[in-house]
Amino acid sequence: HIAANPLPPSAIRVCSYNILCDQFCDAEWARQNLYAHCDRRWLDVEYRVPLLLRELQAYLPTLICLQEVEKRTWDTFLLPRFQTWGMGGWFSLKTKGSTWGCAIVWRQDRLALRSSETQYLYDQTEWQKYPVVAELCAADSEVYASMKACGTIAQFAVFDVLGSDGAVPETRSTLIAGNYHLFGNPEAPQIRIFQMAMMLWKMEALVGSAGEGGRGKLLLCGDANAELGSGALDLALNRKVEASHVDFAEGLSFKNLATRGARESLWNCKLSPEEMAAQEAVFKSVAGAEGIRGSLDFKKLERRLADAGLSAALAALADVDERVQPAEESHGRSYAWWFAWLKAVKVATGPEAFPETLRALEAMACDAGCLRMSDGAEAGRGVLHSWGKELSHSLELSKRCDDVPASYWGASGSLVDFVLEGSFGTANPPPLPTFPSFSP
Repeated sequence: HIAANPLPPSAIRVCSYNILCDQFCDAEWARQNLYAHCDRRWLDVEYRVPLLLRELQAYLPTLICLQEVEKRTWDTFLLPRFQTWGMGGWFSLKTKGSTWGCAIVWRQDRLALRSSETQYLYDQTEWQKYPVVAELCAADSEVYASMKACGTIAQFAVFDVLGSDGAVPETRSTLIAGNYHLFGNPEAPQIRIFQMAMMLWKMEALVGSAGEGGRGKLLLCGDANAELGSGALDLALNRKVEASHVDFAEGLSFKNLATRGARESLWNCKLSPEEMAAQEAVFKSVAGAEGIRGSLDFKKLERRLADAGLSAALAALADVDERVQPAEESHGRSYAWWFAWLKAVKVATGPEAFPETLRALEAMACDAGCLRMSDGAEAGRGVLHSWGKELSHSLELSKRCDDVPASYWGASGSLVDFVLEGSFGTANPPPLPTFPSFSP
């Protein structure tokens, strides 16, 4: 496809790729739980890296943003090969004690690196630059602990786009590129919102530093660990995320587990994408017109669980995190409470028995009044429906690539690497690089 569609002279091809950190497929737990379908020989870095380099070279990219790059792999295999292709490279470790991070690679005949900066999203001094994020982190000890422990970074590189003679044109065109890998725990989507916000505000500052008359292109590439419709990508693409976004509700009951062993022991008790969709549909059915901002009646739920003999689900009512309880005595329960309770139910029943409980709840929801709060009921007061805080930015970004169908363990979905594109500058800028549509 690429060989048959050469780039126009003014075009730039961008590749964003999470190449899978070696330590994530070397561990025995990962081999048994994540890659049990894969022959162990094919997980070896000495096998994977030559295939990776062959693929990257075939894309003929101008700019490459890589995530989950082992420093040893970068120093030994990747950077030396990129240099033979006439490309420059910049690698950033996640933390001082880490062995992996992110990298940006570029064709030196097309782009000249003007400046580079790593944004340490886990550093509390970075949060203090953004008072809204600092306030939200300080308000929740679990979020605070996870933000500090996650080791997430973003790379920002400012390039001059070179002319056909390999020099910076008299009328300068700028490319500001960001490379990111957001927090991966699926139960903490609000952390990804905070991280995305800090990256976007950083990019705003870089645009401002371009100076009067500055003009150019913006690129934000990476692994969002999220899909379209998530709070993080809503913020990036729509310039705003509402305080009542569902991601804030689902993240409210998140608990930071300090050890890898603790996280791995509960891995199979996380709600699957199918279960996430099913439980949200049940709540919306119960809540009626108010949807996700509605509420259900705790007392009715308690009685129906007892009548149905769902003892584990009934016992899990006592395990819901107090952070999602109503602010005052109330029978009403919000979606945040419902979601936290279902997580506790799956832990209590185990992943094998949980689908049966979910089907029973779906059957209850068919009886519209069986769990719904009575209209105007005094007992419904105190239910919390605004879980986060509205965040916004001024950049105009769009999702550049069409969805690329992918299959993981037999489940269809979309790749989570997103290339977001935007522009900045005066009303009539000189010609800038274009980004042709391409789906590998």
